[in-house]
Amino acid sequence: MIRFVTQQLQEIVGRGAFGRVYKGVDTRTNAVVAIKMVPLIRLKTDCKKSIIDEIDLMKRLDHKNIVKYIETVQSGHQLCIVLEFIEGGSLELLYKKFGCFSETLVAIYI
Repeated sequence: MIRFVTQQLQEIVGRGAFGRVYKGVDTRTNAVVAIKMVPLIRLKTDCKKSIIDEIDLMKRLDHKNIVKYIETVQSGHQLCIVLEFIEGGSLELLYKKFGCFSETLVAIYI
């Protein structure tokens, strides 16, 4: 387990274009969180701008059906984007595991 200033990492729950997503615990609140770890060393300038734009957008979004942004912490050469943890994983993971969704199920998710 890797310990950060206020987060404690557990297992990997996903991978994205820029890094891995871990399940973790916010040690200040004991809340389960998702921590998107983005290595900054090999990122091109335009990719860094995309990540900053994504963070700025997440900060402004506030809806019950959108994952909540908590904070961003830089730890060495890693950018750690802390988000609300949603049990069950992403829709992409569910699609890969179970295949196409029925129209009724899509309506529920939307």
